[in-house]
Amino acid sequence: MNKIKQNIKKNWKTYLLYIFLFAFLFLLTYYFPYSNDDWAWGSKTGLERLQNGFKDYNGRYLGNLLVILLTRSNIFKALLMTITYFGIGYFIKKIVNKNSNGVMIFSILMLFLVNRFVFRETIVNTSGFINYSFNMLLVLIFIAYIKDVFKKVDFKEKWYNLVLLFILGVCSTLFMEHITTYLLALCLVLCIYSYIKYKKIPKSYLIYFAGVIVGSIIMFTNGAYLHVVKGDDFYRTVTTKQSLIVTMARNYFNKIQTNAFSRNLVINLVVSALMLVLSYKFLVNNKVVKWKKVCLQLLNLYSVFYSVFLILGTNFDFDIVTGSSHYITGFMTALYCVSLLLIVLLVFIDKNKYYDRVIGYRLVFYMVSIVVILGPLLVLTPVGPRCSLPALVVYILMASELYNLLIEDKNGYIAKSLLAVIIVVLSSYLYIYHNVYVSNKERYEVVKMQLDAKMDPIYIKKNKYEKYIWKNNPVSKTWDNRFLDFY
Repeated sequence: MNKIKQNIKKNWKTYLLYIFLFAFLFLLTYYFPYSNDDWAWGSKTGLERLQNGFKDYNGRYLGNLLVILLTRSNIFKALLMTITYFGIGYFIKKIVNKNSNGVMIFSILMLFLVNRFVFRETIVNTSGFINYSFNMLLVLIFIAYIKDVFKKVDFKEKWYNLVLLFILGVCSTLFMEHITTYLLALCLVLCIYSYIKYKKIPKSYLIYFAGVIVGSIIMFTNGAYLHVVKGDDFYRTVTTKQSLIVTMARNYFNKIQTNAFSRNLVINLVVSALMLVLSYKFLVNNKVVKWKKVCLQLLNLYSVFYSVFLILGTNFDFDIVTGSSHYITGFMTALYCVSLLLIVLLVFIDKNKYYDRVIGYRLVFYMVSIVVILGPLLVLTPVGPRCSLPALVVYILMASELYNLLIEDKNGYIAKSLLAVIIVVLSSYLYIYHNVYVSNKERYEVVKMQLDAKMDPIYIKKNKYEKYIWKNNPVSKTWDNRFLDFY
């Protein structure tokens, strides 16, 4: 008891920060509206899918069950959303620096500054939240567990940890297909790496891998995926050999790179600035051969140019940035990603070892993870903005690693500044979604009045902030019925 009191007394500012962030996030997420897919899951359609055991629908069993629950309780929805967004920041802090509140604030801020298209489909929309945001929290929990793999591995593992890891492995695979494939690849590489470096594979890695395999089998034995492969699924398709190149190009240029990179103006600018600081400190504190110095300067010049160009292009409506075709920005994005990788390699493989090489390994791991997560999306359709959220979470993790490495904040002034910024950002969203919440309640009353008057057709007033909500109006007879059934 005395230790607990001493710990609270020592870290009271941290606990106060936790309480404040948790309460603020809960209030905000309570006002997030239900829309589109939520109407289906929260109505008799969701119960019909449940009664059928989601047969031939998809293998996202845990995601489906949770969204059925969340669309029937706004309190429960807000609570799980709050735990998830707070948890993403908390586990990024655990991965990067468990003692840095600045890292936690920074990561949550970056999460709420992802582009609007991804934000409204994965942070706001309940269905997208479950399958993408909550799923990534489970992935971060495991990454936090293996965060020291490049330094050491603890082979003394407790039995209850192994049980929990197996459960975590199974659960993490029952939400979203391309995250499931990422976890399979991660576990395989992790086991190979551990065996090569330590001549032994920890039981925890094998147990988690077993859980991932079991979960993957449960997911992919759902009949829906056989229909996808056969090409007779009503919604999803996998590309054929004849259309492979066309589909990959279309998905990359117009879907993947836009949502995962070129539309995320703030995160790109922050990462470019941190890479610039990384290179500057390295060059100042080391004797570097001329060719490497020139390369680092050119690579950083391009990464900053890329970020600034996208900001200007968005604000001034450059057609190559905001138009329907994104071929030029697609090539620029590919070059930007290569530039970031080369900067990390040039800095961390240097023999002078100004920076801890382990940080370099982790940064490369994050970059490779982004590619592996996004890879399956090249050959699938449809690919929406929400599919990029998992990669963006890893991108934010990478940015947080750079922030922790480069930003000296002994007096806590930067963390306090970030806290002020996040309060402004969350307050802005709170204003928007409170207005949406009030507007929705008003328009539903109007719908009831029209139903009582037996009017046909029934008219629905649009919300003022439609662009912050994903498909907030029914668009066909099917969705009309789901909308009315839900409410």
